[in-house]
Amino acid sequence: MNRLARERVKTGIVAACAAVALATVVWWAWGPITAAPVVLDGPHQESAPQIAHAPPMDASVYDQNLWHVPPQGSSPAAEQATTIPTTPPPTPPATINLTLVAIVQDDRDGGRWRAALYDPVEQRLVLAASDDRVGRVIVREVTDRTVLLELSGRERLLALEDGAP
Repeated sequence: MNRLARERVKTGIVAACAAVALATVVWWAWGPITAAPVVLDGPHQESAPQIAHAPPMDASVYDQNLWHVPPQGSSPAAEQATTIPTTPPPTPPATINLTLVAIVQDDRDGGRWRAALYDPVEQRLVLAASDDRVGRVIVREVTDRTVLLELSGRERLLALEDGAP
């Protein structure tokens, strides 16, 4: 027998063994599952804790009307009369969202202090003096270090940081 024939025989034997092994695994995997019998009587049954019986369920807790379906033929006016009016939630208080950038002294206006305020909502920089308005915010007072702002009766004091010119 030459070398090529021997290699073919070896390859055939290996393939046949692999096929038999694969068939065995498939047969075992698809075979029926047999369960081991469980014996409940014996010494372990007496030492098992007794399960307390729960009280019977009260089905009346599920008697809530979660989805109101109006009866057939009812008018929308009658439906509105039966609903409970709800008040809308209160609107949150307005916030002052201006940022103090700088305070400058205006020599053209008699040395009056002006605050450079940045408005992030409108993305603009505004120079404002005392009693000026920036949107809905009123500038109450501008000094060389602080600015007092007011919105809807609420006041906020902005100050320059230490080390600022």
